[in-house]
Amino acid sequence: MPQTHYDEILTKIHGLQDQLEVELDNLVENKREQYQYKLKKGKVLFDKKIRDYHQKYRVDVWTSAKNKGDWS
Repeated sequence: MPQTHYDEILTKIHGLQDQLEVELDNLVENKREQYQYKLKKGKVLFDKKIRDYHQKYRVDVWTSAKNKGDWS
């Protein structure tokens, strides 16, 4: 049975959808590498190097509130 015009359009749409999924997968993977994290059971896990950085430069709420006047 010959393809109708609609079948051709649907075939193109499915092909574009596949391309989009590949592009999004690549984008997500690049961001994971850039920000050095992984997903495990729906949770974000940062690499040790990033966790250490966060720990080193973490500022608690009281310090932040106290220094707030310094920013203006």
